[in-house]
Amino acid sequence: KGRAEYMTITEFSKKNMLKVLSEFRDKNILDVQKDEEVTRIEITNEHTAKGPMVFERQGEKWMMTAPAAMMPSQKEVKNLVSGLRHFRVTEFEASVPPAAESGLDKAKITVKAMVRGQERTILFGNERDSKVSSHLVGTSLYFKIGSWTKNKFDKKPGDFRNKEVVAVDPLKVKALKLEHGTETVLLSRVDAHHWKMDAPEQVSVGKGLDEKASAGIANTLKSLEVKGFTSKKAADVGLAKPAFTLTAT
Repeated sequence: KGRAEYMTITEFSKKNMLKVLSEFRDKNILDVQKDEEVTRIEITNEHTAKGPMVFERQGEKWMMTAPAAMMPSQKEVKNLVSGLRHFRVTEFEASVPPAAESGLDKAKITVKAMVRGQERTILFGNERDSKVSSHLVGTSLYFKIGSWTKNKFDKKPGDFRNKEVVAVDPLKVKALKLEHGTETVLLSRVDAHHWKMDAPEQVSVGKGLDEKASAGIANTLKSLEVKGFTSKKAADVGLAKPAFTLTAT
């Protein structure tokens, strides 16, 4: 403008300049930079008839304080924290969407998160074409997120049951007793790197003992997790008279 010249530019350049307000908004609306900044999470959804699920950071661990107090699966809670840290808006709404369209007047999921001492509340409404209408309470921000983001918070209390069976340091395992019904194997640690068999035969390293097998059992105890919980009784699953028993000292 101001010059008696006319020119052409590429379509790419035009698209880069023709921006509307919503395209200038930061899609990282929660601004969570580090996991440690999240200290409390509260979730209300269709699975929380007994009250919202509440998780509170206590030192290095997370505790579930409602609807029942318990040590939850740390992995599952960390997935929630990760969902907040990587929360991204797919697209912003130009204006407040009609309630009949968004479903935000009767939100299906409500997530409250304490971030750096400030509570942030997000409402999730109707879902259409893999996009979910959402709103950051206390602001004028109405937007849509991907269904995969919403699904991270569409959890049941049972999903947070602690699945760690023992979770011990393998180096602290001093002895193993393996009862197979017809045979009992006794293994004991010699030092940090070596094992020996005490029964049914006395076998040491260099005399036929595969130490990797002994170390493998100790290492398995560190990461042994429940695959799924059952309401069946011991007799129904063969535990009244076990086929195998492992005892670790």
